[in-house]
Amino acid sequence: RLVKLDAFGNRDTSFQTTVSAIVRDLAVTNDDVYLAGDFLMVGGDVHAGFAAVDANTGAVDSNFNMNVGNSANEGQLARGIVVTSDGNSVFGLHYGTSINGEPREALVKIDIAGNTAGLADWRVDLSGQTRFNSCLDRMRDIAISPDDSFIVIGGQGGDAPPNCDSVLRYPTGGTGVIGFDWSARLYSSIFSVAVSDTAVYVGGHFCAAPLNGADPDSRQTHERIAGPASGTANKCNINDPNDPVNPSEIFPNHAVFRGQLAALDPSDGRALAWDPGSNALLGTLDITLIDRGLLAGMDEDRYNQILTGRSGFFDFGGFTPPPPAPVEAACVVEVINNVPVVSYSDFTNVSTVSIRRNGIFIDLSSAGTGTYEDTSAVPGVAYSYEVRSRPGGVATDVACSPATITVPLSDTQIPTAQVQFPVSDLSQPAFVTVEGSASDDISGVARVLVRVERLDTSPRQYWNGSDWVAAASNLEATVNSNGPRVSDGYSWFVPDQVDLTNEGSYRIRVWARDTAGNTARFGTNPIVDLDVVPGEMNCSVSVINNVPVVSYSDFPDASNVNILRNGGWIVTDSFDTPGAGTYADTSAVPGVAYSYVIRSRPGGGVVNDVACSPATITF
Repeated sequence: RLVKLDAFGNRDTSFQTTVSAIVRDLAVTNDDVYLAGDFLMVGGDVHAGFAAVDANTGAVDSNFNMNVGNSANEGQLARGIVVTSDGNSVFGLHYGTSINGEPREALVKIDIAGNTAGLADWRVDLSGQTRFNSCLDRMRDIAISPDDSFIVIGGQGGDAPPNCDSVLRYPTGGTGVIGFDWSARLYSSIFSVAVSDTAVYVGGHFCAAPLNGADPDSRQTHERIAGPASGTANKCNINDPNDPVNPSEIFPNHAVFRGQLAALDPSDGRALAWDPGSNALLGTLDITLIDRGLLAGMDEDRYNQILTGRSGFFDFGGFTPPPPAPVEAACVVEVINNVPVVSYSDFTNVSTVSIRRNGIFIDLSSAGTGTYEDTSAVPGVAYSYEVRSRPGGVATDVACSPATITVPLSDTQIPTAQVQFPVSDLSQPAFVTVEGSASDDISGVARVLVRVERLDTSPRQYWNGSDWVAAASNLEATVNSNGPRVSDGYSWFVPDQVDLTNEGSYRIRVWARDTAGNTARFGTNPIVDLDVVPGEMNCSVSVINNVPVVSYSDFPDASNVNILRNGGWIVTDSFDTPGAGTYADTSAVPGVAYSYVIRSRPGGGVVNDVACSPATITF
């Protein structure tokens, strides 16, 4: 289970050792190789989870004894190991709660400067953090910064920060119990981490990263994804940052889309702009930094939309090869009669041209110019096309423009819907209208979903209208507070708690779905700020029988209307008529000038003052 190869891949037969179970990670110095894994024996000696062997001969270092105890992951013991550049310390990631009987949860620091390795007075306290037991057995990788000042760890565990589905940074210095510097919530599985001078790189099965950096206490206090969208990070379309169940869509103030590969700011865990993405299914399974750049491995074949196979390399510097010779050949793709048509030209000195769709060969031509109709394309699926030629036997790929193209749902052009609020009369029941035109062809639309979003609350609120509703013969819909109406158009029900008569910022989104389950958003109105119109509210004051009498009307939200006299409250409305009434100010003193104001709070807390006429009155 452990072998040494030379630079050409040949086995070094002078290196000999035996290991009883899986070796999951290595850290190498000039003289030693440090092992982490599920083994109990190395070279015939007891070594549970961690061990060291001579880098030249494979002989076991009997002075390095660090045995993992109380593993939370059954037969698995240790997951990762790193060594400082000065060769004085080793950090290990494991599934136990102790090392050699001493408390060491998940992480251990080992002093190796002397002849015999010893436990450092450095440990973390994971048991006091959220979902410790669920995350201890799901830790996946560890990396150390180039200057040895900090380590990072990451793993899986069901979107429960600060431990599960998160990257945690710990300082390598200090003594006693060490707290993490920050924890960055990735919402889904993390398989591998690496650290450069400028970034913490993360690979996994996630599709979001922190937008503004990790919270100082790393609790990431915005709520977990729940309800119909629970498990969102595992269900979102990795290649579509606008998917409505993506964490970056649900928590736009906290999360930004990152497709299975991300770079975080080492200082605060904030997602950097670097965003190559991949088309992986399970995810980016391993990443490794070398001086030149980043190596990454996954279970599909494209990074940054470039066909790499399952291993890709991101070149961060060094020698840059000269640009390839200009390619005169051209390729474009467009949808004609709901069929993608590939048009290519000027492929010279070739006997055959191959058409590839999403990296797979689908057609072969003997001409260097022509067209190809992809009648097997499925509606609602994004496709990329390439033309491959072999001038002189050398394969040359030319990507078709645009980079991706999608056939409309079920062979129909999704209509352009107009979605709007009727804001002229806020006293009426809340409703929204979705309208198309007589020329819209919606024959392929089987179901429709309307969602009302309120954007000015924290966290953002949204409500779905009656879930997916069967389509009708035209694109006319009304959402009202009286419940669903189904006639010759669409209608949905908006729950009572969606009170559009309150001031605030609202948006409505509409999705269409075909019979195969493909979904597309076809109507999105701008954000609408609803305001209560103060001009509709009235107040006057007059002296009747030597008593000032205040009369007011048309104030919404009758449960919270107050009368102020010379700036001080004197009464709270308790009349039966909503937002209307009179008040006799029997405590007023003759000869004193008074001014009166009606204060209401429409929209849940927004203060609205209306001065009574005349401005002052004296009796």
